[in-house]
Amino acid sequence: FALLPGVAEAIKQANNAGWAVCVVTNQSAVSKGLLSEQGLGEIHEEMRAQLAEHAASVDEIIYATDLTSNASVPNALCSVPGARRKPSPQMLEEGMAQFAVPAASSVYIGDTASDMLAAKRAGIARSILVGTGYGQQQMLAAQELGLSLPCVADSAQPLGLPEEVLPIELHEDLASAICCLIAEMSE
Repeated sequence: FALLPGVAEAIKQANNAGWAVCVVTNQSAVSKGLLSEQGLGEIHEEMRAQLAEHAASVDEIIYATDLTSNASVPNALCSVPGARRKPSPQMLEEGMAQFAVPAASSVYIGDTASDMLAAKRAGIARSILVGTGYGQQQMLAAQELGLSLPCVADSAQPLGLPEEVLPIELHEDLASAICCLIAEMSE
């Protein structure tokens, strides 16, 4: 496990702003037998340790180990049976409930179309797609369209995104997204 450049500092800024930081992640490798739940826990602990080296922390990690978001497929490895895997909004709703943060005040930052769908379905006010990880494809498409980041895109097709997520805010990475959110707070 290795943090991407700028992630620890961005999370530290979110911590300093007093925001609850919750990681919401699909982890089907457990159901596929590629990783044990204990191994996943060790990865989460390593992430927490690397963040702590930078005086940063996450408040919670919520994960789904199911293979599909089909609510009719029970999964004994999930604490709540049914559809937890993104694009289901369930994990995001769990996080908002845990921290008593309404959807209208929430921001979700992710790198996939399923992340953006989950945020929209959870009623989250603001979702941000970052160009790291799986988001690299969308950022390349944005560059080909001549979009300068950060920006708000209102055309899904060239970006390979579902119309349901539009308009969508695009940022180069987590650091850019957090920096913009912090700057907006001080206005």
